Amino acid sequence: MCAEKGLAKALAHMTSAFASATCPKVNLIAGDAFGSAYVTMNSKSIGADLVYAWPETKIGMMDAELAAKIMYADACADVLAEKAKEYVNMIRQRVKDGSYVRLGDEAPFGNGPVAANYKVDIYKDSWAGLSKDVLRKRVRFEERLELALEGHFFFDLVRWDIAEDFLNKYVEREKRHIQYLNGAVFDKNHRYYAIPLTEIDRSYVDGKPTLTQNPGY
Repeated sequence: MCAEKGLAKALAHMTSAFASATCPKVNLIAGDAFGSAYVTMNSKSIGADLVYAWPETKIGMMDAELAAKIMYADACADVLAEKAKEYVNMIRQRVKDGSYVRLGDEAPFGNGPVAANYKVDIYKDSWAGLSKDVLRKRVRFEERLELALEGHFFFDLVRWDIAEDFLNKYVEREKRHIQYLNGAVFDKNHRYYAIPLTEIDRSYVDGKPTLTQNPGY
């Protein structure tokens, strides 16, 4: 208890120092940032001027898996599976109730013929008894649909640690139709973008660069 009080006091001092500082405050989030620890460490909430984050960063009140364990601590696997279906269906129902894209003077919601009329419906079958792998694939598939064409999916693949397997299977399938994919291989180094040479050149201090190029570039 004494150690916890001391830690709380130290965090309060650090938070106060960040909040009251008058110099420019820049925050770079390179990993996961959750809860009060994130707020304390120079977050936007306490006055950071600029906050940057790597694409695969996760920011929130709590890790999703841990939150589920707390919210449904006494729930069995089948109950959790049905709860996952409930949330997925909330998204699907919203899309189902949305306006179809139409052609016309007031496109995309004009009075002309339907330009896109996709059949969207909710899951009606029970998810109880499905394996974790199947449930995970279903939820990831829904996220892929929901955020299609918004540029998130690649970073989801990296965050889920399946980028190499997924993208190499895609290349293997598509190279039969797209010649320039012949010989293409996605490896772990490709998860991260190259640092622009201009930024490396600008990082020199005492004749030496302080930035090092990512592996594979």
